[in-house]
Amino acid sequence: MPPAHAIFDRAGYLLTLLISTLGMVALCMAGSHIVADFIEPGVPTANITTGVKGVVRIMSNARQGGKGPVDASIITVNGTIDFRPCFGRNTKQIFVMLVAQYATAQFARNELTILDHIITSPENGVVTLQDAAEYMIEDAVSDSLIGNPTVTVLVRYHLMAYSGWSPLRDIDAANGGVAKVVMPKTYSDRITYG
Repeated sequence: MPPAHAIFDRAGYLLTLLISTLGMVALCMAGSHIVADFIEPGVPTANITTGVKGVVRIMSNARQGGKGPVDASIITVNGTIDFRPCFGRNTKQIFVMLVAQYATAQFARNELTILDHIITSPENGVVTLQDAAEYMIEDAVSDSLIGNPTVTVLVRYHLMAYSGWSPLRDIDAANGGVAKVVMPKTYSDRITYG
């Protein structure tokens, strides 16, 4: 009959082998994901144009600290964005957002989300926009939407993976993911969605 400690030694060896094997499998999975993402990443394409429905003065709410009237505007987006090349075996969903960027005298860079969308499969990977506007732009700090030379609209997306790294990226101008709109120089009486 073998000594009692030999059974525990063998169980320890088997446990060490199991943990080492699982670690190697996890390392191979992570490595294949990184290689697939960096060597041949799917690049989405876009063809967007923007418009502005005017700038109005509205009363701010408690979220802006009750400052008083602020500049507000609605930027609309038209076009298509094709995210089908981004889907792979590790892609769970893609979170898409259109971001408006502009500079003011007080801040060199202001960013506001004007639209967001979640894509869950390659079948609905083409996003078609027609006068799309989900969120109003409110400049509660510097009140400088009037006469601001340009607002740049970017298509930003977050690839959400089942496992591994989930990068946040922008579609660059070469792939049609950047559009600019000139803000009006005078206030409008009112603006509406749709």
